Formats: sequence, C-alpha cells, structure tokens
Amino acid sequence: MGEVTTLLRRLRGQNDRRYRDDVLEQTIRPPGPARQRVPSLAKGRRVVMSPMLRERFAFSGTWTHAAGGETWLSVSDMARAWTTRRIQRNLAVSRKYWEGHVLTRHPPERLSLFGMWLEENDATFLVWPEEAGAEPRIVAYSSQHVDEYRNLKAYLRRLVGR
Repeated sequence: MGEVTTLLRRLRGQNDRRYRDDVLEQTIRPPGPARQRVPSLAKGRRVVMSPMLRERFAFSGTWTHAAGGETWLSVSDMARAWTTRRIQRNLAVSRKYWEGHVLTRHPPERLSLFGMWLEENDATFLVWPEEAGAEPRIVAYSSQHVDEYRNLKAYLRRLVGR
C-alpha cells in the first residue's frame, strides 16, 4: 500500500467523523476497471495515468463529498464531462469570469477535471506536465479561492491536515 492510499483511507475516516450528523454524507463507489489513461478536457483526448492517480482510482470510483461538498470523479465520470451540459456550462462560466483561471492558462489537452461541486461552481483540476506519465499538479477552486499543489499526495496531505 502506497502513501496515497494511506492518505485516502485517512481522509475517508476523517470525513466519516466530520460528516456523521451532517447533510454532506460521503458516498464512495467501488473502483472501475483499471485504466491506463485519464480523459483530458479536450474531447476524445486522454493522458497517460500517473502512479499516484493509479492509486487513487484503485481506491475508489466516484467519491461524493470527498473534499467538503466536492465530488471526485471516476475515470468514466471524467469522460462524461465532455458531454454533460451542466458541467460544460460551469466550466464556461469559470473560463469567462475568473481572470487567470487554469482553463485560460492551459490548453484543454493538458487539463483534466478531477472533482466538482456543481452547486457552488467549485472544481479541482489536474494540470498535466509535458512528460507522459509524470505527476500532474492539482489546482483547486473553492469558495472563491484557488490553491495549487505539486501533486496529488501534497493535496491529500493538506486535506488530512498533515
């Protein structure tokens, strides 16, 4: 078991305790079939999955309320983002009204939608480096704030308070 899996387990336990009497009950779906590539925001384009993301997607599929109200997407969910009107509308609003948004700084083939809270227009993106198979940076938009992380492990450490 890698450190990403350990952090995911810790986050799951932390969420169970935090949301015990709250409306934000987490739901964790089983992982889908193993994949080698992750959908980018460019329709039909996929990126080689990194080792940390392989751990994340081996741990679970869709994870509702993984980080506050945000749902982390399964690989299949990420592909459906290409055609889901509500997601496309939220992305268009962010692109148009948030100056310097990651959607305006990188081409869609270098971005993947990792998670989203549609009601609040919060979203977390993977920013893929040029090198295939390398770890993507994480850019998280929440409550009109943006935070950037070196990789998934750094993001998870922040979420679990380490």
